[in-house]
Amino acid sequence: MRIKPKTMKHLWAVGREYGLSKEDMHALAEAELSEEHISKLSEAQAKYLIDRIQGKEVSRPAPSGMASNSQKKYILDLSHKLGWSDNPKRLSGFIKKYAKTDSIDWLTSYQAGKVIEGLKKMSERA
Repeated sequence: MRIKPKTMKHLWAVGREYGLSKEDMHALAEAELSEEHISKLSEAQAKYLIDRIQGKEVSRPAPSGMASNSQKKYILDLSHKLGWSDNPKRLSGFIKKYAKTDSIDWLTSYQAGKVIEGLKKMSERA
């Protein structure tokens, strides 16, 4: 979801409050999120920048369209419940079969959903 005007104003206000220039803000967005235009940030990315400017310890948001950190955590939790934590190749093979990608880090949000549903069905049968 694109940045809302209210969040955009808040981002610029926080930047000014902490003494950041327009160039500093763009450099921060580029360095932290690989996005040179503030207007192209997502809502989550803008909130991440606000927290970073304010000095809060936050995890970087997933790039747009990629699996969220909560989806990845849920996949890992489900694989742990299935007893796969001692053999990471099981999860890698499952992801490769259902999402056609090699790593959990490369899953899109849609692919992560497919993997989650597959793991949930397997855990129901177990």
